[in-house]
Amino acid sequence: MEARRLRAIALVVLAVALGGCGSTSDGDGSKNRGGAGGGGPGTPSLTAATIEGFEGMYRLDSITRNTAGCDSEGPSTLADETNLLFVMAGAPHATMGLDPCVDEAQCWEQIDAIRRGDPISGDYGTFVSRQRDESSLYDVAQSSVVANGTCTDRALYSHELHRTGDTVRGEYRTIPLPDVPGSCTNELSLGAEAEAMGRPCTELVVFSGTKTGPPPK
Repeated sequence: MEARRLRAIALVVLAVALGGCGSTSDGDGSKNRGGAGGGGPGTPSLTAATIEGFEGMYRLDSITRNTAGCDSEGPSTLADETNLLFVMAGAPHATMGLDPCVDEAQCWEQIDAIRRGDPISGDYGTFVSRQRDESSLYDVAQSSVVANGTCTDRALYSHELHRTGDTVRGEYRTIPLPDVPGSCTNELSLGAEAEAMGRPCTELVVFSGTKTGPPPK
C-alpha cells in the first residue's frame, strides 16, 4: 500500500511539472490528483547545472519511515527494501526524476525512461521541478477523492532532495487536509500548498544514498 501511494504521488508531481492537474475516475467515485508546483514567484525552475549535479546512479544507504508523525525519523526499513539502488536524471520541461531500481541494467533503462518523461515505478520515486539552490530540490503534490458529495481523503505531500557532494538525502512529508463539501476542483488543488501551512505533518520518510557513477549520455 505504501509503495503504491508513493508511486501515485510521484506521478502527481510529474503531471504538475508538465503544467496541469491530473484527474481519474474510479468506480463509483471520482479522484482528483494535482498539486502546486513547477515555477512561480520564489520557486525557480531547475537549471541545467542543478540537474547535472544530481544526475547519476546511487546506492541506497538508509531509509526510515515514521507513520506516527514527523518530529523525528522512524525505524529503519532498509532490510525490507528490494530496490537498493536508485537513479536520478533530468526529465522533460526542466524537471528531475528519481526512481529506485534492483540492478544496474534496470537502472540504465529507468534513466532512459525518466528522460522520456515516462512514469516511474519505485516506491520512493518522485519527480521534482523546483530548487532553492543547486543542491536543494523540492516539490509538492496533493491527493483527494470525491465521495458522497464531499472532497475527502485530502493530503499534501512535500518532497525534498538535498545533495552534499556525492550524497543525496530525501525527506518526504504527508500533511492531511480537511474535507470540503462538493467536488475536488482545480482551485482546491492549486491552493493546497498554502492551505497546508501550519497544519501537522503525520508521516515522514527519510532516505539517503551515495552516487556510484554518472548516467550515460
